[in-house]
Amino acid sequence: MIFRLLVIFALVGLPTGFAQPETLPTAPGTNIVGTNNAGSPVAEPVPDAYLPPAPPIDQNDSHDAMTLLDNKKQIKVGDQLEYMVVEDREPPEVLLVDEDGQIEIPLLGKMPADSHTAQDLAFTISEALKKEHYYQATVLISEHQAANRRGIVLVMGEVQREGVVEIPSGDILRVSDAIMRAGGFNLYADPTRVSMIRPNAQNPESSQRFDINVGQILETGRLDQDLILRANDRIFVGRRGDSSGQYTLSGAVRSPGVYPISIGQKITLSEAILISGGFTEFGDGSDVTLMRYGEDGSRTEREINVNEILEKGRQDNDVLLQPGDRIIVDEKWVTF
Repeated sequence: MIFRLLVIFALVGLPTGFAQPETLPTAPGTNIVGTNNAGSPVAEPVPDAYLPPAPPIDQNDSHDAMTLLDNKKQIKVGDQLEYMVVEDREPPEVLLVDEDGQIEIPLLGKMPADSHTAQDLAFTISEALKKEHYYQATVLISEHQAANRRGIVLVMGEVQREGVVEIPSGDILRVSDAIMRAGGFNLYADPTRVSMIRPNAQNPESSQRFDINVGQILETGRLDQDLILRANDRIFVGRRGDSSGQYTLSGAVRSPGVYPISIGQKITLSEAILISGGFTEFGDGSDVTLMRYGEDGSRTEREINVNEILEKGRQDNDVLLQPGDRIIVDEKWVTF
């Protein structure tokens, strides 16, 4: 008897009272877990672990995305760039092009960016990432539009307007530029006695000092001696007459002339050579003459190998300059 009932149910379906619940389509990512009091199905989201994986990024699409990047405008020092790797599924980071024209790339470190376009830089970074870190790296780079400056410098001393000068985004600011933006030198300024103090980011208690002859820079146009400023640098313009004397540098150096020695300043022979821009192509740094005059009019001469001081670190051979010293750099003998 039981066998016959099972056969009938199989052929004609369940009798009244045993009707199967209606099967309704469900949205992707959901699952039917039961019915409510009205008999309607109840769905709940499927946990992420049960969802199908996201489709892989097509390599051709990735390449196409990078070819759409700007390939005309060159990146410059001071630019701020938005950088992202699509495969990371993370928002873009803002990277600064520093004074050396480089940017700090996650996983790769410092890379040159100055004079590149966004497109060729993106392809270069992508190839570098794929060597060790990614199977496919779609790098997107664009200009960060919200940036309007990348820091400030403080200008003090004998200028028209002491105070803060901004370093604009996308621009290089040199020492002479900052002085001009502070209104220029006042009547009491000594343009040959400008100091730039650069704080040490790793050790706030220490700093570097650079003495710059801005007067000579403005006269000769020697931009290689006009330092590029960084955020938080401080510039001090000295007053005329505030010096203990001067020394004379002549011969085969790039900027011969008379240089002041500020009150309290200690400057060595090798430092004086570097301040002048260094030796010329034919300058003989192995045989530099230092003439020193005594109060009684006497004169002493000393031959010093400055190349050994600069190249081999022989600081024991360096000499501290005194007011009235004269430095002469001869040219090398050239044979044919």
